[in-house]
Amino acid sequence: MFVVALGAAVLFGWATDIDALLRVHPSFHAMNANSAVLFVLLGIGLSTLHRGDRVGLRRALALGVVTVATATAVEYAFRVDLGIDQILFDDADIGTVAPGRMSPATTLDFMLLGVALFYWKSDAESPRFARSAVVLALLVAFVALTGYVFGAVSLYSLVPFSSTALHSVFGFIAACTAFFTADPRRGFASIAAAETPAGILVRRLLPALVLGPIVLGWLRLTGEQHGLHDDKFGMAILTVGDVVLLSTMLFLVAARLHGSDEALRTNEERFRMMVDAIRDYAIFMLDVDGRVANWNAGAERLLEFEPAEVIGRHHSMFHVPLEGRETSASNDLEVASREGRFEDEGFRVRRGGGRFFASVVITPIRASDGALMGFAMVIADLTERKRAESEHQELMEQRKTTELLRELRAKQASLSDSLKEREVLLQEVHHRVKNNLQIISSLVNMQRRQLHDDAARDALAECKARVEAIALIHEELYQTKDFASVRLAQYVNRLAHNVFQTAEVSSPGLSLEVALDEVALPVGRAIPCGLVLNELITNALKHAFPERKHGVVRVELRRAGAELVLSVADDGVGIPEAFDPGTSASLGMQLVGMLSKQLGGRFDIVRGQGTLLRLTFPAEE
Repeated sequence: MFVVALGAAVLFGWATDIDALLRVHPSFHAMNANSAVLFVLLGIGLSTLHRGDRVGLRRALALGVVTVATATAVEYAFRVDLGIDQILFDDADIGTVAPGRMSPATTLDFMLLGVALFYWKSDAESPRFARSAVVLALLVAFVALTGYVFGAVSLYSLVPFSSTALHSVFGFIAACTAFFTADPRRGFASIAAAETPAGILVRRLLPALVLGPIVLGWLRLTGEQHGLHDDKFGMAILTVGDVVLLSTMLFLVAARLHGSDEALRTNEERFRMMVDAIRDYAIFMLDVDGRVANWNAGAERLLEFEPAEVIGRHHSMFHVPLEGRETSASNDLEVASREGRFEDEGFRVRRGGGRFFASVVITPIRASDGALMGFAMVIADLTERKRAESEHQELMEQRKTTELLRELRAKQASLSDSLKEREVLLQEVHHRVKNNLQIISSLVNMQRRQLHDDAARDALAECKARVEAIALIHEELYQTKDFASVRLAQYVNRLAHNVFQTAEVSSPGLSLEVALDEVALPVGRAIPCGLVLNELITNALKHAFPERKHGVVRVELRRAGAELVLSVADDGVGIPEAFDPGTSASLGMQLVGMLSKQLGGRFDIVRGQGTLLRLTFPAEE
């Protein structure tokens, strides 16, 4: 702000012809307009030194400063006039070779500070040549200031060219100060601001070293000019003054440093006691190579080593490589130095080879100038925490399992309820189907009794028997509550006896024999079997015993490998040789042939002493 205000005030003085704004004293040289413009540009650029997002603006301003200063240097070097000296205002400075042109010292300072402004970094250490340029510019300005103090014109003016204005000197000193204090974390500012012996030394001695000799020299020169003393006396007084001043400042600084050392030792001792009091963490001080320089009591307790076994050895002695681990003990330090911190969790080793699970943090220790001084390593035993986490995880898994079992039980109960409802529904369905079929059977039977034609009565009787055969299937399902399959042996037994009763067999000499294996069939295959059995028994009772009053009808169901064999045999008169079930006009035989194909089986007749009618079909679809 000072540098910008300085340049703007001088420009305003040129615009309004106010001489008091152009020069500090009427006898001093005025600041020319080009210098004022460059101070404005330089000051704006200085305001961006702490802004990393204004690099483009800063470099553009720096190029403007360097361009004008370089052009002026070219004018001096090649003795040419590029027309830039009085481009803004007409400077009729009498006694100079080039009116309006910056002095050589001013030109040099603007070139140096412009280069420094271009290469200065906001977020890192600036290049050494940029910092050196600022130091050189400050030195040139200090020489000019000294010339003004002691009246040595040659230190701020190069005759016959224009002189460096006194307020230009102040502007350059302010600009250089802005560079050095832009980032208190780096460079000279970090040293001067630090609460260290170096910082105390700089803050106490630098002002005395800079101002003391200047003030004493000015006093000597003033005394000589007024005739108060001669040259030899003045030199002696200057020497004594310098010795007294420097000795006094040295004593004051030493006293301050001594007190700081005592406080530092006290603080170090307190810090050491505090660190040693931390017994739950192992704290190590490592050198730049990773060797143990010091450790606390917590490290001795945790790792069980003696100090003589650890001090001076590399920290990798505590390191245990793990399977799949990408980092190594040396890489830990590289990561910490590069990224500012290294963190890891894994196994470390105690004395005797015992392992424990630990958290490790390594951080670099750097000096105020950024130089690496070593590392701090902290190891924390996580064994108990890891065990607690494992137990907690196991507990959570148990809870999840318990919750899952509760869900499964709830779902099982729901499915069980649904299954019971389904069973009740199916049971009711079979019950109603059976009842409806019985109603149909009753209606057919009622219709049969009203008929007088024997053929029609017989046809309705056969229809009634077929309906009852189907109804018996649903009755079996209803009673057994197994809605997927039918116990065929029980069904065949009941069906055979029902057919005997339906056929109104009155002769006590006719008997029924059954031999049945335990077989279960799906409903869709049990119904065709029942209908076939109904037709075969009915045919045997109708045709096998026309005259005889004695005989046996034998029904068999047996398993033959992967097939089932259902047969009806009688010891009756036998079936005629010319009878072919495939071409028979009998509805019953046609029905038997159709149902046999439906079951994927074969139907055959065995003639002999009586007749054997046999249906063979696969046990499974």
